[in-house]
Amino acid sequence: DTLVSCLPFQLVNVSGYEMTTSLATALCEGLCEANSTLTHFTLDVLHSIPPYVAEIMGKGLAVSQTLTTVVFTLTAESGEAWASALEKGLSAETPLASVVLRIYGSISETAIQALVKVLLNKSLLSFTLLVMGEMQDLLASAVSAGLAAVTVLEAFTLVVYGKMTSQGAMSLQNGFLENHSLRSLVVRVFGQLPNNWTSVVQNVFLSKKSSIHCYFHPNPISQVTDAQINH
Repeated sequence: DTLVSCLPFQLVNVSGYEMTTSLATALCEGLCEANSTLTHFTLDVLHSIPPYVAEIMGKGLAVSQTLTTVVFTLTAESGEAWASALEKGLSAETPLASVVLRIYGSISETAIQALVKVLLNKSLLSFTLLVMGEMQDLLASAVSAGLAAVTVLEAFTLVVYGKMTSQGAMSLQNGFLENHSLRSLVVRVFGQLPNNWTSVVQNVFLSKKSSIHCYFHPNPISQVTDAQINH
């Protein structure tokens, strides 16, 4: 009731240790409000979320017709129910323009597939994925498949604060090369680089430099000037 009574508002940021049923219900009511002006929603809850709470949140996100930007945190404790709610709430017909997902630890295959469904959102223009640890090969493969399938997404940013394997890098390369909608591609790796990093970066630059803005960190082909890359 407190949340709904505060309308109109544009931004809600929920950060804490856990999501309670009462808070989830209040958020859902705010998201479902017919005359809501809410456009930005951030949910940063590190503890596992019970299935029934996840369903409440998924329903609210799916019904909202005003949200344009959503920031979510997923952890290794994120179960199948939460992944299902994520898929239901952030994919398909929801009018999102920008999604930021922050991942801690190794998430389940179900959660990864839900993430791909978000990529297929018909209105999504910008997607940012922050991996706070090792990049799972399965995650890289799923992201690749999503990028290869989308036709709307214009900007993709990937930041990895851990190890990336050669297999994962190759999967991502394939997705980058098969995608034909991106206008901006940013990839930063701050952990252990794969052995094929140089060839992956070079292949993407050679294929995409004339059509989109590409940025890789670290950039092993620094002898190619930024002017040449972005010309």
